[in-house]
Amino acid sequence: MNTYFNFNLLPWHIFEKIYYLSLNIDECDINNNLKLRLVCKYWNSMITKHDFINLYSKKLRIDYINEENEAKNISIYKYIKDIVKENKQIICNSTTNNKQAKIVIDKFLTEKLYFNNDFIFNTHINNYLYNKIHPDLLILSHEILNNNLNGINVLNIPVCYFKSSKCIENICGEECANNYHGLLNYTNHYISRGFDDKGRFYLLFFYKDFEKNRIFYEFIYTAEFKHTNISFDVITYSGYNNICYIGNLSYKKDIMLPYFKRKLNSNSFDYALRLINFEKCGPVEYDFDTDKYIEYEYVYSDDEDHDSDDQSSTRLDVSLYFDKKEIQRNINYNKYINLH
Repeated sequence: MNTYFNFNLLPWHIFEKIYYLSLNIDECDINNNLKLRLVCKYWNSMITKHDFINLYSKKLRIDYINEENEAKNISIYKYIKDIVKENKQIICNSTTNNKQAKIVIDKFLTEKLYFNNDFIFNTHINNYLYNKIHPDLLILSHEILNNNLNGINVLNIPVCYFKSSKCIENICGEECANNYHGLLNYTNHYISRGFDDKGRFYLLFFYKDFEKNRIFYEFIYTAEFKHTNISFDVITYSGYNNICYIGNLSYKKDIMLPYFKRKLNSNSFDYALRLINFEKCGPVEYDFDTDKYIEYEYVYSDDEDHDSDDQSSTRLDVSLYFDKKEIQRNINYNKYINLH
């Protein structure tokens, strides 16, 4: 027997607490937070815009240095209230007239300045997203004028709640890797963003090699690299059976990192931007003669049954692509070939 629970029947204070806990802060999923008020008319009426901003500001926390030069981590709500309190103290200690009126006006203007969507969302985005992205990755959000490629707004990329750092680093095991780490349970888009259980930002791509009729995934993420007494972050990559069209274009011996060959460079970023813009991209394979990965282009003979010449110029050999059923067939095929 199926049973259903009606949240609308909950007492207000319990409903508000559940709503507060449902607000996503760590992944900076602002679109999801905004949609919470749109679940139904009742939720929209119970959580007014004012209530929404108050709850949001109470859950959103920032680091700041106070007047005593002490590092503090407090909610935005308390931060704003402290400003109001400090301004009130300044007015009370002054020799001005009409102190009470000025205190009321200052409180109104301060709260109007800070308790609004623009300030709350911008604070959330800057502190929980952009400040945690490696500067090299931000190139994907800019327009590359030389190549006439448009960047992508990181904030608009769908959020993926996949967390396993072991899977992202491909140290989880063969069975998990063959199953694409269960990623289909966490995303439904060909590009998504998220943070793993180590707090590292990542991008997850799905793309299809149309000639091979295979769909691959690829993680682009930040990894900490330690060499002698130096520790710093680099952008690296991972994918199924090292089939990484984006990352492998950067595979090489690096003078600065002689023991690490998987640091992303401009070749990979250019390929990723072409994927994002649905421009011409080819398969990336290892070339034994040059000892490096090279991007190829499929060439068809006249007697092969392929698209016409007019279509071939616009045909994409590799493109961003997501279809759950088709990806699941790929996963089943991976399991089959590993059993035989």
